[in-house]
Amino acid sequence: MKKNIRGQLIMISKRLLYGFIFQLVFCTVLLANTGNAQRKNIEKVKITVSMQKAALRDVFLEIERQSGFEFTYNSSNIDISLEVLTKSNTQSVYKTLEDIAKQTGLRFVQVNNNIHVKNNANGNNQNVAIKEPYAISITGQVRDATGMPLPGVTILVEGTTNGTVTDIDGKYEINAEEGSSLVFSFIGYETVRMTIGAQSVIDVTMDEDAQALEEVVVVGFGERKKKDITGSIGIVESEAIERVPFTSPQFALQGNTPGVRVVNTSGNPSDAPSVFIRGIGTWNGASQPLYVVDGQILSTPTAGNTDLIGSINPFSMINPQDIESISVLKDASASAIYGSRAANGVVLITTKKGKKGKSVVEFDAVTTVQNIPQFDVLTSEQLIPFYRKMFSANSNPDLTLENNLYGRNESNVNNQRNGFHPQLDPMSQFYIGENPGDYNWQQKIRQINALNQLYNMRISGANDDTDYMVGIGYNSQESVLKGSDFDRFNLTFNINSKIGNYINVGITYRGSYQTSQSTNGGSDLTGAAAYLPWQPIYDPNDEYGYARPSDPYPDGDDTWSPVRLYGAGTRNNFPALLEIEQKEFELLRNLAQGYVEILPFEGLVLRGGLSLDLTDQTRTNFEPVDAEYYQINGKDPSSIGNGASYATLGYRMNRFFNFQGDFTASYRKAFGKHNVDFLVGIQEQFIKQFNKDLATTNVGTDDFYRASIPNEVQYVSGFASRNNERFWYGYVGRAGYNYDSKYYLDLSFRRDGSSGFPDDKDLRWGNFYAISGAWRISSEEFMSNVAWINDLKFKAGWGQAGNDEAVVGRFAYLSTVVDQGSYTLGKDPFNIYGNYNTGRTVPGFPNRNFTWEVVTTTNIGFEGLFLNNKVNATVEYFNRETDGILQYVNLPPSVGTNSPAFNVGSLRNRGLELDLGYTHQFNQHFSVNLTGNITFLNNEVLSLYEGQPLDTRFGRVEEGRSIGHIWGYQVGGLFLSEAEIQEYYSNLEDRNIPDADYVAPGDLYFRDIGGQGTETEPYYSTTPDGFIDEYDRTEIGNTIPGHVYGINLSATIWNFDVSANFYGEGDVDKYNGVRASFESASGAGSNYWPTVLDAWSPENPNSEIPRAVAGDPARNNRYSDRFVDQAGFLRLNTWQVGYSLPSKLLEKSNVIKRCRIYFGGQNNILLTNWQGIDPLNDTYPLPRGYSFGLNARF
Repeated sequence: MKKNIRGQLIMISKRLLYGFIFQLVFCTVLLANTGNAQRKNIEKVKITVSMQKAALRDVFLEIERQSGFEFTYNSSNIDISLEVLTKSNTQSVYKTLEDIAKQTGLRFVQVNNNIHVKNNANGNNQNVAIKEPYAISITGQVRDATGMPLPGVTILVEGTTNGTVTDIDGKYEINAEEGSSLVFSFIGYETVRMTIGAQSVIDVTMDEDAQALEEVVVVGFGERKKKDITGSIGIVESEAIERVPFTSPQFALQGNTPGVRVVNTSGNPSDAPSVFIRGIGTWNGASQPLYVVDGQILSTPTAGNTDLIGSINPFSMINPQDIESISVLKDASASAIYGSRAANGVVLITTKKGKKGKSVVEFDAVTTVQNIPQFDVLTSEQLIPFYRKMFSANSNPDLTLENNLYGRNESNVNNQRNGFHPQLDPMSQFYIGENPGDYNWQQKIRQINALNQLYNMRISGANDDTDYMVGIGYNSQESVLKGSDFDRFNLTFNINSKIGNYINVGITYRGSYQTSQSTNGGSDLTGAAAYLPWQPIYDPNDEYGYARPSDPYPDGDDTWSPVRLYGAGTRNNFPALLEIEQKEFELLRNLAQGYVEILPFEGLVLRGGLSLDLTDQTRTNFEPVDAEYYQINGKDPSSIGNGASYATLGYRMNRFFNFQGDFTASYRKAFGKHNVDFLVGIQEQFIKQFNKDLATTNVGTDDFYRASIPNEVQYVSGFASRNNERFWYGYVGRAGYNYDSKYYLDLSFRRDGSSGFPDDKDLRWGNFYAISGAWRISSEEFMSNVAWINDLKFKAGWGQAGNDEAVVGRFAYLSTVVDQGSYTLGKDPFNIYGNYNTGRTVPGFPNRNFTWEVVTTTNIGFEGLFLNNKVNATVEYFNRETDGILQYVNLPPSVGTNSPAFNVGSLRNRGLELDLGYTHQFNQHFSVNLTGNITFLNNEVLSLYEGQPLDTRFGRVEEGRSIGHIWGYQVGGLFLSEAEIQEYYSNLEDRNIPDADYVAPGDLYFRDIGGQGTETEPYYSTTPDGFIDEYDRTEIGNTIPGHVYGINLSATIWNFDVSANFYGEGDVDKYNGVRASFESASGAGSNYWPTVLDAWSPENPNSEIPRAVAGDPARNNRYSDRFVDQAGFLRLNTWQVGYSLPSKLLEKSNVIKRCRIYFGGQNNILLTNWQGIDPLNDTYPLPRGYSFGLNARF
């Protein structure tokens, strides 16, 4: 065991060291190049340029590529199409320029890294010169496009920290060297770059920033300028995405986009978060949005249950650092273009492409150390007397300390050890004493300082005709709970190219190979906390070093009959199982896209695309027979396989194939102030799934990597299937018009067919329409004098989208045929009853008239920019109704069929979104950006089949209430005396209690709220009936937050930058099942929280915790609001503090263009009233971590 611990420590130390060195080496390059501090000189830099009759433009580009110098010239004075000849030998840049000057009559002057090109009009004999830079005083004025002065404009000498700011009249003065460049920047305006020549006055006109109004946003099947959007779309840019230290890009939406709730389902790195856009839109399926990556619909591989395919997060294959932006289509007017798939919203992910200019290499590395806390539980010294107190507190003579805890009346010793706790009996031979020691099982399930290492590299570039990007990445993530480690390798590339003037083509590939473990030994954090503290973990005399939980041969012979060694509460030794067993998932996913665009004439684009998605997954279970010794109910190893088997082995192989074809024709044209755009298209998609399973109980080795399935039929089992085929086909159309960017109208239409519905054109096909419009109020004449409003737009929209998730791939309109019953037919000489046959029945009640669930959304809002574009604000009201929700109706048993599906349900989500941001650059050294958003939401079920409540994956559903409301008993209070007990039970009968005679002070009583159903209230009555029973359950909590909000802060101070992302949920409840387990003090066999020590007793009469009593005679622990907690919280999701090395220092390397080092954290602050570790998941809590990272650009 010591050797094993030492090995773990060595491994962790190596990973930390390698990660630190790997990141540090990129910074030390800077120091390694400090010897090259001298400026480059055209006399010393050698190049080889061999070009015959090449245009001057091409020669300049080749010299720039080889030398690193840049040419500057006035294209109106210099004819760069002139053809020149260059020599093929290697020579200095100086000599090459002399040769060109003789042929062209041009003059070249080097200043710093620039080469100025001028006409040698004066016949200067020195046609090539090197000019030492000197500082000159530059003055000027900065104005906007209307001629108004711009105060507060930042002016920097490029590559330095030398800068200034314009005054109230837009004027400035700065000293700079000739040949250097001035960079003018101001919030809301395009950055301007001016090269300093011989002039001393430089006046600048700045245009409004495309980032503020002309920013291009990805929408369904195309792009739109941000200022021209009429629907409700949330946008998250790459800067925010890159600062999210998670494997899945959905987390970038958390707190950054109003109306979007991202729920971290667990701390397992393989688990995908749940994303809800403007509430839960249906109780069928997962109610998750449609994800589209660069136009490719990214469907989640699923087989109907996670046992078949395991936990797959398909979005973990997309490297967040490769994402350019994420657009969230929130209302149907924006998402209806995706029709049948858009009922729950659409998330459009756009990945990065090469940008025009020289090739760029980017490298990112980050190492994160993560931990989770553990529960505080009782020690052995506390738990043993507490058990005795519980059993002594029950006045029922049939439940005693001696018989029900110790098991003294059990004559069979083995049964006593398995069913009771003789270890706690001072009179027993198995007595372990009053303080037998404590073993921290939570410590063994937690991975202390779990490492998450992420490395990514991208190479990108572009010229006038082609852009490209290639990226590779590796992510190694240790889970904070052992047995769920995750590794991922990524390869991404895309290339887009123009062929002549009329054809564009492109291809994209994404490949991901992932491995993850699923070996937790059958435990999690709450399971580990429940272990009896006196059950030991280790045994130095054991083969594996672990303590066995049971004695498999208690009678001294060869009969396998495990007996628990530490009482009835003894549990499996999961640390041993973690070491012995091997359970792994492998996932290989390949996504490929290709397209061809034809541009017959200006404005018209014909585009055809093909997308393929092939996923192969393998689950491997390897369980050596030795693992049986560490399970309380393990099998006899001699009964496994042929009796000499070393292990059992199972493979489950799944293949998912997703095909998508698209064709669109779009046209965009401006007629003066009239702007129109049209799009029509078709789209088809089908998904196929294949499954294979092969297992054996007879393995000839205990080596996981050598194990195989033998050719022994009697020990091999398996199956193969091809199922869950799904198909969609759709027609799409969209038309848009705007007048002078002031008045907007957009129309869209989608007609979809789905294989989930009956083959009837009126049922299988659905039509989905949308209309939206906008009015730019700020462009009206009456707003011309309102200077503080830069842009103000009113927008409204209405649209519909469909959902088929409940039925697609299930053929719900058909009845199943099953083997059931038997009958005889004809004569059989060996059977007097005739020939025996197995019967076939049709248990279903197929409904061939159901069709789409339809979501109808209405959206109204304002958005604007204020105070010189420093402040932005958006206010939107939405009403989202889902009709025709498929409900499987419970028919009377006398009908004799399964429950059919009908379009009978409806629900509504309505709410208000507020988004406010402030951005300001105070000077060249300090800027700040602060944004906040909040969404208020009300969810209500409007109709069900005959008002019949039902249970769904989200919880209980009932008319007039929200989805997933908590349904249980209401606590009335604590009995404080026998008189109160007598009075209560003289008026009421609690039918949950076997015998009220054993109820005592300190027990709970519950409220009589209703009764059995009536004609007017068929399912339950709201009139108290004098009984406490199932009809007294009522709504005791709401699991859908009434509001969610986010706060984001970023700032730059000189070369430092800071950022923080907060996310919160409020007005939300949750049944705390973990607290119910650890505070329901009613028996032995598991541990409890220390809070139970404060339970009510005659000595502690003011406690709100009911008395601890074995058997729970008053049923204090029933499902009630006793364990409903407020689940609201405010969490510091992520934060970073970064430092970018000065550009002057980087220039010395001649290699590194940018280098940023940062330190940050995740989930480091949590403010909540939740009684546990994390309101989102106590079983697998979200990790709390600290990160160190590096971003470099070359």
